Amino acid sequence: MEVCSVIKSAIANGLQVHVVGGNVNQSEILGRTVSREYARRLATLGPDTLVVGLDGGDTLLAAGATPAEWHRRFSSFGADFVWSGENNMYPSFVDLPPRVKEKYPGQWPADWKAWEGDPPDKGRWKRPPYPYLNYGGWIARAGRALEVMHAAAAYVAPCAPANETLHPPGGCLAQHDQHAAQLALVDPVCMADPQDEAHCVIDVYASVFYSGHLHCEGLVPHADGSWSNTLSGNKPLVAHFNGGAKTACEHLGVKSYMYSRKTGWYHRVKLDRQTPIYVEGGPTPYGQLCPAEV
Repeated sequence: MEVCSVIKSAIANGLQVHVVGGNVNQSEILGRTVSREYARRLATLGPDTLVVGLDGGDTLLAAGATPAEWHRRFSSFGADFVWSGENNMYPSFVDLPPRVKEKYPGQWPADWKAWEGDPPDKGRWKRPPYPYLNYGGWIARAGRALEVMHAAAAYVAPCAPANETLHPPGGCLAQHDQHAAQLALVDPVCMADPQDEAHCVIDVYASVFYSGHLHCEGLVPHADGSWSNTLSGNKPLVAHFNGGAKTACEHLGVKSYMYSRKTGWYHRVKLDRQTPIYVEGGPTPYGQLCPAEV
């Protein structure tokens, strides 16, 4: 299971691992209940605990993603909640209320935009490589994360009960957690004051989170377990094979290299089978949860 791979890479970095969402009723859709489940777990943690939230099935941690490094990277943002970024706006602005585009962090016209070319009228706009929120990764202290997840969960709550699709008919404020997060991003929970100074920011240069959709561009894994992103010049701590990256990164050989027992860095680290993984109902030994990975 790929979820066991990200668990293993987290343990190998000395991180405490919580698995969230395992108790979601089969009549519900996980894509509409993640914020709610995050909030439930965050409420059990100390408010100052630094927490990293990741999609379980398509992410992996680099070597060196230790607690100390997470604290260092988080402090460099100067914000109290950091979302992963990606190059695809989903849902699109046309499917969201106008206020989202008007207030979106870094959305043009805004401070990220600069002319390329001389004279300006023959140039084109530059932009950061990952300007849009991706729900599959975030970092914040537990108390602050709880506020953001409560805000997102409130948007998606009317759609959380059983439905056959992530896109139910009208009547929903947000159809899924990604949709809800885009709305919360421009709400008071994420905006500091009327000048729209952000409490919440997006990792637009992938200094922590790499999102590979659509073509897995820029991701270079190294033998020591670190990764480079040639698009941003950074060395992210998380690789997220979201959307089209699941196939694209596989075709490029990147994903196989990072997961292989021969070349995946975390397979070289000897782990204690009894390391507790905090799932619903209490801790479960790593060796019991992921016997094939031991």
